[in-house]
Amino acid sequence: MNLAAALAAEQDFWASHELERGTATLSRVSSMRQIEEKMDSGDGEAREKEREKGRGAVGSDSVCCVCMVSKKGAAFIPCGHTFCKVCMRELWLNQGSCPLCNRSILEILDIF
Repeated sequence: MNLAAALAAEQDFWASHELERGTATLSRVSSMRQIEEKMDSGDGEAREKEREKGRGAVGSDSVCCVCMVSKKGAAFIPCGHTFCKVCMRELWLNQGSCPLCNRSILEILDIF
């Protein structure tokens, strides 16, 4: 038996085994899709708590996402992301691109 025949036989075996157990799937589902479906199937109260938690995290601009320290003297770049001045200067000199969206940093606007 050659390799191709062995692989075909193994695929047939597992396909028939899955059909017997009723676990055959026609397409693969990504992990993120499975997580979304799992969260959608939960009760309404749990989903609302997750949304509230998410709103607080998304709306919270009190810390720099690079160094995780409060933004003293924030800096704004053309792509719209903000970081503390120290991190922004380091990113501009060393990496040259935004760590969130990977766009080039052409200039920095000091906010405060």
